Amino acid sequence: MGRTRLQGRTLTHDEFMRKHESELLESDKDSVTGGTISLGALMKGKDLPGPSETLPLPISALLVQLHRWWLVRLLGAAARENSPEAYGSLLGYWLHKMGVDPPAGVFLRAPGKPGRPRSAKTEAIFWTWIDLGKPSLSRRRLAHAVYRAEFTKADSAGRKKMIDRCRRAVERWQAQSRLNPS
Repeated sequence: MGRTRLQGRTLTHDEFMRKHESELLESDKDSVTGGTISLGALMKGKDLPGPSETLPLPISALLVQLHRWWLVRLLGAAARENSPEAYGSLLGYWLHKMGVDPPAGVFLRAPGKPGRPRSAKTEAIFWTWIDLGKPSLSRRRLAHAVYRAEFTKADSAGRKKMIDRCRRAVERWQAQSRLNPS
């Protein structure tokens, strides 16, 4: 609002993610509050005090803590640095984490980027890998989280294919974003 945005050049998603890689790695410490009420509980409306009870932390204190969260800091940086692709990607991730995926057509990709468009499935697998705390790409944990029942029902060859698909998706996303593999 009162801040000035950088004029001129627009940062691509990849440029923004490379520039802010260290903050993205903070997603491992995915905590917003150290108080008695979590942001997740606040957003989902679970485990909150009743209407007659008072909140242990005032909403203003929660907002201050939320402002320090890595995801909100990156959203602010994407806005200041004129990176609409990164902003949309991060905002979509946050909405997904809160369980309120936007309807189709809300986040439209800007036309004109050369090459084959990135798959939404590849991005979803990458963010699932981040959510799980970056487990080993050769293990079953990521593939099980992505494919769920299909993974459970598959035979060993089918499971191996799903594990390999997830591994390649994360590696492809890292290569496209030029993020260091973990």
